[in-house]
Amino acid sequence: MHKHPKIRYFESTPLKPPPLYGVFQRWPEDGEDWIHPFDVGVARHLLPGNRIFRRAEFDGEFFAFRYGQLMFRARPRIWLIVEHQGFDIGDQVEIRSLMGKNWPQIATINQMLWNSAKRRIEYFVQGVDRSVEKPLQATEIQLVHDLQNAAGKFPPRNPPLNSLASFINRRNG
Repeated sequence: MHKHPKIRYFESTPLKPPPLYGVFQRWPEDGEDWIHPFDVGVARHLLPGNRIFRRAEFDGEFFAFRYGQLMFRARPRIWLIVEHQGFDIGDQVEIRSLMGKNWPQIATINQMLWNSAKRRIEYFVQGVDRSVEKPLQATEIQLVHDLQNAAGKFPPRNPPLNSLASFINRRNG
């Protein structure tokens, strides 16, 4: 290729595909050759089902599919892509009260499952002192680091009670 002297050229690097999320609801009929030979056992344990996998890395032949700490590599096959809602297994979340509907607490997402009847992701979480038995929707949880970031941007609305008490004592005293 002839390069023009006044044009800058940059080495192109392959773009990393954005992560996709989806579910393998049935085992493909064409055997196991679509799975990396070292990962057949893990894939057989995890598939098929309603677990939501994160597909991110691609080595040129196989994608890496992750479910929390578990991972298997496979060639592209039919799977149902679902919209990512901003949460992953292992994320710390606050369970929102929603006017007393839920018991508010900090918890960790330990399962992400596809509810095909309702066509949505359901989150199962483990709290510090107990697990939450019912599945939660994305509208019922919020990432803890989002809360921490928001708290740092706004001053407290009310002064702490001990500051208020000392103010009243100084004013009356």
